[in-house]
Amino acid sequence: MKERNHADAYSLLQESLVRLEQAAGAQDPYLVPQLVELARLHVQHDAPEAARHVLQRAIDIVQAQPGHEQQQVDALNEMLSEIPVQQAA
Repeated sequence: MKERNHADAYSLLQESLVRLEQAAGAQDPYLVPQLVELARLHVQHDAPEAARHVLQRAIDIVQAQPGHEQQQVDALNEMLSEIPVQQAA
């Protein structure tokens, strides 16, 4: 049952992110926490490239904001650097 809930959370977060983008816009800073959580789930689902893409998008959104906090960018970059490299099969 635990795995089912985890899979549901993964798809629900992706769906809610699409809806937030439609409502707020693709570059709205409100998306950043959801993008970070989605990146974590991508890592848990063994999709590090997807996680990197999502985190880079979060970084881009933060950096596009006037007067953004460099600490937030640094924290996101640190998370990005900690994502494992996917090994070729």
